[in-house]
Formats: sequence, structure tokens, C-alpha cells
Amino acid sequence: MKNSLKIKLAALGLIGAALLFLVTGPGQRLLQNARALVPRPEPKFDPRQITGYINDEGIEEELLEGELEGDAIKVQLPLSPGVAAELRVIHQLPESPLEIATLHERNRVNNCELISEDEPVELTSFTPYLTARDERMASVRAPIPSTRQELFTVGLEMMRSDHATLPTVSRRQILSYMGEHYVSVQARVQRDPASGQLFLHHRPLAATVRYRGASITQPFHQAVTTSVQEMHSLGLYLPEGADVTAENLRTLVMTHRNIQLETLATLTDLRRARPDYEYVFVRARPGRTADDRLETHTFATTEHRTRLHYVSPSNDPIQVAQCGIAGTVVFTEFSQGVYPVNAVIRKTSVRSRATYPMDSLDAYASSQGWEGRALAHLNETLDAIIDGKVSFDAPDLATPDLATPEAANYDATAPK
Repeated sequence: MKNSLKIKLAALGLIGAALLFLVTGPGQRLLQNARALVPRPEPKFDPRQITGYINDEGIEEELLEGELEGDAIKVQLPLSPGVAAELRVIHQLPESPLEIATLHERNRVNNCELISEDEPVELTSFTPYLTARDERMASVRAPIPSTRQELFTVGLEMMRSDHATLPTVSRRQILSYMGEHYVSVQARVQRDPASGQLFLHHRPLAATVRYRGASITQPFHQAVTTSVQEMHSLGLYLPEGADVTAENLRTLVMTHRNIQLETLATLTDLRRARPDYEYVFVRARPGRTADDRLETHTFATTEHRTRLHYVSPSNDPIQVAQCGIAGTVVFTEFSQGVYPVNAVIRKTSVRSRATYPMDSLDAYASSQGWEGRALAHLNETLDAIIDGKVSFDAPDLATPDLATPEAANYDATAPK
């Protein structure tokens, strides 16, 4: 019995000695040398390696419940303490449909924040609170004064042939709402208190606005809310190794998920509907006329990200045809059989200053001696477009379906 006990104690002593060896310098060097001899598989796409939050210690952190998954990303942070406490950055863009879908879903918490009703459509001054979320975050850290700037507008319409799919009791109300309201997608702009420089926040905002009437935000319809909240921010584009300065936090990357239905397909053939993901990029530059405003430029992809549109300014549209982006929708689900809650997209139209096939942008990147595709050099590509250095297709001005109620007031000769 005593011998057995001695053997057990001796074994425990050996185990303890081995553990001590492993956690000390010689043991650690031995483990590192051993790992170096083991062949490693080729790295696969991992969204945790290209995105992350940055805080005033320069590391990724969890801010609210469920907001963060993945590994920390350390960055330099020369901004004032606390200023970049809730910024999400992205170092490279995903390319394949699976990669984009994965990153889109991982950023569901970074969808558009909704601006409540009875607020000014745009702000001209800085305020500590823009949304209810800001007020909740005030208990975590001091709020950073922000303002809002409109980026682009979105209008919805229906083909006349789809009107019969609407419930009889609410058909007129639904069509009236679509004909009277649009969505304003906006950027949250913040100021570094030390340098006074402006930069973008990674999470966009959205408001419902009347085409005509006072510039006051309106309540959201549930179907519109569902669509708007499928616009997710992937973060502020920050090339690997770039300093985190206000000047380098002015390119916003977003994705929008929608369900596409073939134009001629009927609702009985919804199995042909498929999810589609498109990019929206926002490039901001210092304002030419005011120190407290950024000059913003919006870009959107279509046709499975094969074409890039330089979106025309669309402030204060008076009908869907004048919105920057117009979606032709058909509703597929109704609450209590009356109010729409889900829709599929038949067609998306973009009013653009210019349209660029991605292949032509890749060719431009190659001509500049850049390594890889154009979107691997996102800032340089967008700046070249803004500065008119890239040839483009003729502008793609959206014209409403002539069978829609909105077309009755459409004037093709009106200024855009």
C-alpha cells in the first residue's frame, strides 16, 4: 500500500515538473520549435481576421450584448482618448458570395439605426444623442457629439400587375404609403475634439420622409423597416497598416441583402427567388464650403456586384423616379392578412452619374500598376472615379415602370 502511494506521489511529481518545464522559457521554446515542424494548412477566409472594433487602447472589444465575435485586432490609435471607442474597421473586402453572405450576417448588429419620427431630416449641428441607442450607450462611456448627413435616398414602387396581390382592405393604403414616402440613408459624422477633424462612424442611419411636406421624419412601416435593416455596415475601410486617423476613417462599406424574384415570375413560383447581396460604398472628403461638413460620394453595385454605379445626389426627391435607388417590389407576407411585413425585389434601378463594369475598373487598376483587383484598392479606385480619371458608361437614369401610379407624375425632362 505504501509503495503504491509512493508511486502515485512520484508520478504526480513528474507531471508537475513537466508542467513547470512547459510554462517556463526552455519549455516554451521547445513547443515553438515543435510547432514550426508541423505543416500548416493554407489559411481560408475568416471574417474575424479582416474586421474588428477599435477602442482607445487600440484593441477590439465587446460593447453590447452579442455585438462581437472573433479575435482582437490591435491597431494604432492617435485620436483623442475615447473618440474611436465604437468604430468597426474592415481591412479587405470579401469577394465570393459565401464570404459576403457570411460577413453580412456577422454584422447584423451593425444594421441601419432607425431615426425616430418628428426629427429634422438632417442636422446642421453636433449633438450627443442621435438615436435611442446613443442614450443607452451613455451609461457605458461619455457620448461623442455627432451630426447626420444624407447619403442617398431609396424609393419603392410596384408593377401594376402585382397590385392584385395586395389585400383588398389595405391595397389603397399600401400604395398610398409607397407613393408618399421614401427612405433617407444617412451617415453619422463625428469630430475628433483634439484635431477638429471629421470622420465617419461605421453604423449608418435611416429615416422615413415624405416626398412633399415638412422636412420632418415619419414613422416606419414594418415592411420598410425589414428591408432597411437588411443594410449592414461591414465597417470603415482601413487598409492594413494604415494609421487610425480621422482622415483615414472616411470610407464606409455596407452590404444590402434582398430576395430577388425573376421579373416575370409569379408569387406561386417563389422557389425561383434567391438572396442577393450588393455593396454600397461611401467615400467622404473635406467639405469645400464648410468646415463642419464632409462632402460625401455614394457608390452602389448591381447585377451581382458586376457593375458599380456612382450614385447621383438625390436630396429632396418628390417622387420615386428622383430617388438615388428605386426598388420594384412585390409583398409576400402580411401581418393579420392586412399589413405587409416581407417583400421580394423584382428590379433595382440606380440614378447614376456614371456606371462602371467591374472588369473596366480592374483594367484601370492594372494600368496603374496596382496589384490585384480594383476593390483591393478601394480608396484609390473611388477617388479616381470622383476625380474623373476613369472612363465610364453612359449614366443610368432610372425611369419608373409606366404601369405604376408614380409614373403619372413623372416628367422625363425635369432636372435630376
